[in-house]
Amino acid sequence: MSSGARKIVRRTLISASVLVGLIILTIIGSVVAGWYLARDDYAYAWDHSVENTSGRAGNHYQADRRHRGVAVKGLGAPDFDQAVRDNVEWVAMTPFGWQRGLNTPDVFMSDQVEGWAPTDVELRRAVEAAHGAGLRVMLKPHLWLTESRGWRSRIAMNSEADWIAWFEAYGEFILHHARQADALAVDMLCVGTELAGTVAHQAEWRELIAAVRAVYEGQLTYAANWDGEFEEVAFWDALDAIGVQAYFPLTEERVPSVATLTRAWTPHVERIDRVARRFDRPVIFTEVGYRSVVSSASHPWDWGGMFFFFQRVSKEAQVNCYEALFATFWDKPWFAGLYLWTWYPRVEPASGYFGRGFTPQRKPAENVMTRWFSGGSP
Repeated sequence: MSSGARKIVRRTLISASVLVGLIILTIIGSVVAGWYLARDDYAYAWDHSVENTSGRAGNHYQADRRHRGVAVKGLGAPDFDQAVRDNVEWVAMTPFGWQRGLNTPDVFMSDQVEGWAPTDVELRRAVEAAHGAGLRVMLKPHLWLTESRGWRSRIAMNSEADWIAWFEAYGEFILHHARQADALAVDMLCVGTELAGTVAHQAEWRELIAAVRAVYEGQLTYAANWDGEFEEVAFWDALDAIGVQAYFPLTEERVPSVATLTRAWTPHVERIDRVARRFDRPVIFTEVGYRSVVSSASHPWDWGGMFFFFQRVSKEAQVNCYEALFATFWDKPWFAGLYLWTWYPRVEPASGYFGRGFTPQRKPAENVMTRWFSGGSP
């Protein structure tokens, strides 16, 4: 081998060694950082006395008409024992419809698309299991885009003909689930979720709501987003309740106090109050939640993205957000309850995802929820 070739080989080996070393250091650093960020010394005194040990869901709803709810994710093997113990009385279940893009007037049923969405059979089993445990059910269909990164709130057609076609396709989707909900004695149906780009078509929505009432006897709502959509919906009077996806930003503080969070709610409460009074309808938070990480109150809708495992765990932040949420709204005369995101029928306590995720399960926030759901203000 020539001296030039030996130099090339030597440089290649050195470069490879450096690269391997950097990879090893990166892995070690990531593990150490993840371990450090997952540490949480928050001390919380769990109160088991507020738990429901009867084995069957309570019925406070009969007295105060408030939804003590959780939004269930994963219906393949429903087990609601933990929810019942935590004084949950309502569960929201989400069948999915699929749309190719923001501007395409096509909607497909879950059974027509392979994926993780529950099928009609799975949904029926889950509803029957919930009813068997004494729980009430809200069916809350969502649209998901299959060929676009856009969000469903930005769905908008390019022509009047496309709008007609879209409402026809979406109507078939909702009426399918309305008939299913009626057959299964589902207690409430949400006719749409975060479809802000469509709500200006008030006449079409009123026509669809009337069609749903013709086949479904339960209560109806619509889940409007917090960022102004709930104030733009003009057909609340055609529904039984105003639904809000309540991910309102509150404060940039990393671990804000309950008092700070309660004050931060003030302008949002005023907005919600105006809509409730204008339409004379109760308000349900069809979805609300906070992750157990620092700064969870600044962008409550944020899932964490690619930096999920590099966010500092803070069970105290989640607890304070829950306490402020309940303290602010639970006794409002127009407030009809909420659905906390998210609830897994089967959950592994050791999972790192759950440690930073939205679910209150196996965290102090679970006990906060249980206490408030036990009958009202502590």
